[in-house]
Amino acid sequence: SRDPDESTMDPNASNDGHNASAPAERKGPEDQYIPVPTDAALANVNCPICQENFEAVWHDVAQEWVWMDAVK
Repeated sequence: SRDPDESTMDPNASNDGHNASAPAERKGPEDQYIPVPTDAALANVNCPICQENFEAVWHDVAQEWVWMDAVK
């Protein structure tokens, strides 16, 4: 009887770089952002958790100013 994990430990076993149990090709995580509010008073608030200023950056795909790595 052959142990199912034997082929992964066998140095002579074929290893073409693919794992049958691995999901299809993964893409990187999606950018996490919030659009910058149009109201100037809301656009200049600090993070309520760490008190850092948010930095607005232009998001080419969304075609708008956003705060990156921010959540509501």
